[in-house]
Amino acid sequence: METLIQSAIRELRMTKGLNCFSNGEVNQQEFSSYVGTLSLLKTDRKDCSHVSFHDIPELYSDRGRLSVPETERCEGVLAESIAYFQSIGIPLHLCERVPEKSKFFLTIGCMGTKTSSALDLLFPVGREDEFVHFVGQTISELFPRLEKHQVNVYVRHGTSESIGVYKTSLKFIFQDIIVDQKTMILMREHFTKKLCQEFAAEQGFLKELGDALKELASENVPESMVDVKTSTFTPCVGCDKVTPKPVCRSENRVLVPKASYTLENLEVKGTKKVFCSLLNTSDERKLEEWIQESFLRTPLDLTPDFIGAQTILRLPKYHKGISHGSGYTRGLAFGPCGRADAKVAPYENSKTFTYTGSIQDFRDRMEAIMPGGHFSVVGTTGIVWRQAEASNVGKIVFVEAGAKMRFIANSSKQADLLEDICLQIAQ
Repeated sequence: METLIQSAIRELRMTKGLNCFSNGEVNQQEFSSYVGTLSLLKTDRKDCSHVSFHDIPELYSDRGRLSVPETERCEGVLAESIAYFQSIGIPLHLCERVPEKSKFFLTIGCMGTKTSSALDLLFPVGREDEFVHFVGQTISELFPRLEKHQVNVYVRHGTSESIGVYKTSLKFIFQDIIVDQKTMILMREHFTKKLCQEFAAEQGFLKELGDALKELASENVPESMVDVKTSTFTPCVGCDKVTPKPVCRSENRVLVPKASYTLENLEVKGTKKVFCSLLNTSDERKLEEWIQESFLRTPLDLTPDFIGAQTILRLPKYHKGISHGSGYTRGLAFGPCGRADAKVAPYENSKTFTYTGSIQDFRDRMEAIMPGGHFSVVGTTGIVWRQAEASNVGKIVFVEAGAKMRFIANSSKQADLLEDICLQIAQ
């Protein structure tokens, strides 16, 4: 006679299971143990860390919320639980709440047809790693002082039940690049622009890839492929759902690990270059390890020396608005009707910051943030940096003896740039 646990397992598999997972015999004691583990993580609080996109009351509360303490041990237990339930044919369809401070991640989606997908185009035989190399290089260039780090690649692939054609999504999670949400969006915008440039080039692998993807489906253009904005929740490994309750629509595309890569910023003949090498494939590590590394929460601090800021990404205080030569304006004010006032807010042409580093530290940071500038020594404890040798451009003056750094600008745009540089150096 069937026990209650056997009945629960059978019902779960019939209504929640996927064909890609095992349907073999289940150790009832082990099953009960993992159910008990999940029950300890139940919560009805709004600040939950994970949420299920499907009701499985046999495993956790009807509201499908889990509150996982932000410790390596607790997240390891959750990863092990997800891997276990997948192995017995019961995917949990969990999604993680995206934290304000997060590992940088990038999602790229490519459409196909009813009979053809983009998977073989993204990973062609003999050139499987080239697209990954491009992604890794584009992001790593923004962090030249991060000498060695890791990126994991996860894939969702299959015929989408919602649109009836193949869809392939790649999710890149950079394990050692920690950013806030504003920076994450700017980095994704930067990546999208770079991808547009490469697709429009005269030749090369990415030019060929762009043409092939566009021929496969007209929607395959960088602006549509790259998810720039971040949703509140992002799928965990094994999740097949793309909409929350009560719809809980299945996409028939389970998120699975593909490979991990090592990225190295090395200096070659005086210039920084990014090198990418395969670290592990999906079958070379345990599934729970891939799951745990897919979690976005991290105890690490924000990654320093984010040089893309003003030189590559044009980190804002630049806002598109009234044209003043450069096409940018500073601090537009909006009235009750949402109309932008024509008057531009005043700017500070000089500002002083505290910086306790040495002159050599100052030079190193400036060269990383704004390579190609010009330095001149003032006395024994002072140094001046200019973007160009001309005397009418802005400058930053650092006096080591007083631990003071000061910028002097000739325009509002220049003031924004120099202020942001000083803030990066001083942090």
